[in-house]
Amino acid sequence: MALRANPTRFHCDEACMSRDRRKCADYVVLVTEPTPFVLNDLKLAVAMMREPGVLFGVVIDRVRVGDDKVQHYCEEESIARRSTTP
Repeated sequence: MALRANPTRFHCDEACMSRDRRKCADYVVLVTEPTPFVLNDLKLAVAMMREPGVLFGVVIDRVRVGDDKVQHYCEEESIARRSTTP
């Protein structure tokens, strides 16, 4: 299961509520982009994962597009960055 943080809302791999799906996952990969709008959504997604203690990591997509605030946030919050894509 992967939740994707984007500027409008969270998406799940199936038509369902992301809060319900996270209960079924052993590990969640949050895919995000390095833009200011998405950073806010990533913070919301991280809070949603930490609430029940779900294991998760972050993949930063299109790392060359935005700034480095998402990377700094992950470092400050000790969030595992699983990968970056150009």
